[in-house]
Amino acid sequence: VLGAVFFLGLRWTLGRALISNCPAAWFLVSLLLRMSVVLLGFHQMAPYGWSALAVALLGLILAREAILRTARAPIPKEEQRLAS
Repeated sequence: VLGAVFFLGLRWTLGRALISNCPAAWFLVSLLLRMSVVLLGFHQMAPYGWSALAVALLGLILAREAILRTARAPIPKEEQRLAS
């Protein structure tokens, strides 16, 4: 859940920042909010020990991989033909 919030929030921010007059503000505020949510989540997991923190970190990494796989643009057919 933490990873999904973080990376989907980043994706949403990219869309907003690209059409904004002040993209730096969008990125700064988004970073602070996303980091706060993730750090609060890790803080909530801390009483359960290092293994719970490790699982939360693994979830964050897996969410990153899932978002990257769905966000990658497909390779155009012309580039595929040239690569082979």
